Amino acid sequence: MFEDAIGSALGIETSAKLYISNLDYGVSNEDIKELFSEVGELKHYAIHYDRSGCSIGTADVVFVRRADAINALKRYNNVQLDGKPMKIELIGTGVFSPAIRGVYGGSSIGRGRVSGFIGR
Repeated sequence: MFEDAIGSALGIETSAKLYISNLDYGVSNEDIKELFSEVGELKHYAIHYDRSGCSIGTADVVFVRRADAINALKRYNNVQLDGKPMKIELIGTGVFSPAIRGVYGGSSIGRGRVSGFIGR
């Protein structure tokens, strides 16, 4: 909780997104919500559908706290849901907001990843 408060105050993104694949086509948004909200507070969740309204077997889950996303990854990666092992990836990394980059006068490094420490 302390990390989230500092991150919010500094403008650092503390939420984290998971990409879930290899889902059974019968898995619903409600199933995703029920399963992943056991780990932590969700900001967003969605099954991906094709134009005809059929699931394509993937979903996004965004946790309010990055630590919860990491715990969900560890807990559910390769675990079977409706007979198929879920494949889970953490998407992106902690990224400084534009306001913070402006304070130090720098730009993002390597696709948004921060590779060094600024300070004394």
